[in-house]
Amino acid sequence: MEQIGGRIMPNNHFKPRGAKSLATPARICAFETLKLAMDKSLFVSQAFDRVMEGKKLKPEEKAFSRLLSVGTTGTVGVLDELINRVLSSPRDIKMDVRIALRISTYELFFLKKSSHAAVDQGVELVRYVSSHATGLANYALRRLSDLQIGFPFGDSEESFDVAIYEQGFPLWLGQRLKKDLGKRNALSIMKEANKPAPLYMMVNVCRVDTKKTIELLHGRGIRLLPVPILCGKPDFLSFVFANRSQAGDVAVDRLVQEGALVMSDLSAQTVAQLALPAEEPRRFLEIGAGRGTKTLMLQTAARARYGKQMCLDTIEISPKKNHELASRTERAHVQVNKQYVLNATSLSTIEDDFYDAIFIDAPCSGVGTLRRHPEIRWRLKPEDVSSLAGIGLKMLREASKKVSRGGRITYATCTCFEEENDKVIKRFLGSSEGSRFEILPLTEKGRGFFKSPISGHGSDIHFAAVLTRVR
Repeated sequence: MEQIGGRIMPNNHFKPRGAKSLATPARICAFETLKLAMDKSLFVSQAFDRVMEGKKLKPEEKAFSRLLSVGTTGTVGVLDELINRVLSSPRDIKMDVRIALRISTYELFFLKKSSHAAVDQGVELVRYVSSHATGLANYALRRLSDLQIGFPFGDSEESFDVAIYEQGFPLWLGQRLKKDLGKRNALSIMKEANKPAPLYMMVNVCRVDTKKTIELLHGRGIRLLPVPILCGKPDFLSFVFANRSQAGDVAVDRLVQEGALVMSDLSAQTVAQLALPAEEPRRFLEIGAGRGTKTLMLQTAARARYGKQMCLDTIEISPKKNHELASRTERAHVQVNKQYVLNATSLSTIEDDFYDAIFIDAPCSGVGTLRRHPEIRWRLKPEDVSSLAGIGLKMLREASKKVSRGGRITYATCTCFEEENDKVIKRFLGSSEGSRFEILPLTEKGRGFFKSPISGHGSDIHFAAVLTRVR
């Protein structure tokens, strides 16, 4: 006999350690993904790709496993609260068992799976993890299935806080979205964050021919739909996968590894093209280059606009990312003049004095990319928004010292919070460095900033402002 949740439970559900589990491969892979992501501090997308290496899951099983991995990560705070409700000593549960229970709880409350299927598979998944915990799993999941009927424990039409809980968001984040964007837009963002993001791509013309590459993919039955950029005139063609799962085709994977294809959201592609001046800059500086995704897009746009790649320097604080950027740009046949490994809040060590154009991919909360990075909603803290905005302002003020007269800075984020976007630009323009700059309108209607439209099944939410030095 064992005491669970205040009750004496028979040992009938327990099996000897090593007993065969009937959990589906998709659920087992989801568990392994979440476990790896936690142990190695990886993004869930990175962990999923590693787990899938060598696996032979059917496409529908792989898609379901990804859904479980991403969905469980995005709603983890609410899942843990639900699990804790039904256990008398929630702190005593082992983490591996909790991860398995999270997956089944996600199926119950967010995928609305039948209690019979979710409970049976949940117990089997816990058996895979720890055969001695199957009794606990059976008890907890049956109590959770009883709670499923009343979820979200209030009227989401009447209470926005209940709606936040229903969408699996931290209360503060949902309230902050409402404050900045209004109730309707905030709810739309939260709902879309629980859906798979569309996959956009562009062809790197520094590496391959666009027409031949698209023909190659079409020949494999991969359907790509051309999409227009969201602002300005396009320098290259952008596409979206009509069938999201086809992005995992071996030919696509090979082209991405070679740098011939760049997988990046449409908003990010738009921002990269907005960062280029009409005439070829003598020298261009990219700040926050990361692993080089925008580097590839910038040089692809430059080749289309100017007929050749531009003289481009990069700044990235992480030595590891700089190494990856160097390898990636070499494979992609993309030129980088100089790579600096330094903190962009202090550029005094840069030898060259001035650039005609600077692009700042600023650190931000990333709430515009919640569909792709589900970790954000539970890792982010309220104080992080102000802190990141402050860092962005420092980077902008420092970069402005390196802009030649008549040159420009493009400041970009992937967030929808005004504190990180509009207010950073306003504070900069009110500073001594910013007094030499003016906002360059980005649309024919004279609007100064680029902001991705908030829409279902559309691109991520990005922000960009272009500032020109007038004196």
